[in-house]
Amino acid sequence: LLSDWASDTPESDRVGAVVAAHKPDYSIHLGDVYFVGTPAEIHDNFISPKASWPRGKLGSLALPGNHEMYSNGDAFYKYLLPTMGVREGDSVRTQKASFFCLENDYWRVIGLDTGYTSVERPFIEILSPPDCHLRPEQLRWLRHQLHLENPNDRRGVIFLSHHPPFSAFRKAYPKPAKQLSQLFGDFLRPVLWIWGHEHRLVGYKQRKVDGLPIEGRCIG
Repeated sequence: LLSDWASDTPESDRVGAVVAAHKPDYSIHLGDVYFVGTPAEIHDNFISPKASWPRGKLGSLALPGNHEMYSNGDAFYKYLLPTMGVREGDSVRTQKASFFCLENDYWRVIGLDTGYTSVERPFIEILSPPDCHLRPEQLRWLRHQLHLENPNDRRGVIFLSHHPPFSAFRKAYPKPAKQLSQLFGDFLRPVLWIWGHEHRLVGYKQRKVDGLPIEGRCIG
């Protein structure tokens, strides 16, 4: 897992090389392609033969952050997502949406798109700052993906996102966690949550956001 990585600098190249040396099954970027997620920045960080993005043996996936949305997410959706996906036998299933789920018999790793609602129109943000809420389409997908109607499905859940549900240092974005708490309803259970956005490495003790118990880590 990498976040706030795509800056096309010698430092990010070295980080990419370290990840590649571990030969990961999956590599996932949690968002922020610098500086504003343009086609050229997407190309230099991920697509170019010289790009240092470490492709996983079984696939690579990506989430958007606020920097991609400074250019309306255009390059993220048109150029980056078509290069992302997971292997299924001899074929590759391309990543079609800015959110996803990897699962096995014991875990679900769910990528949440908090970037789509992270940027509003200039000046309006000053009066009404974005809350990075999950759109209805994503919530409907989550309800289906989590099989919340089945109380016997107790697989562990790991959420990935760009924005933090809580923070000891900067502004937090608890709205997605509140929406997820409502989604879980009577089957509320602890989740692991890994995010970026802040350029630091932080481990948190369990916190509750609107009743949702979260074991949180910042890897920005």
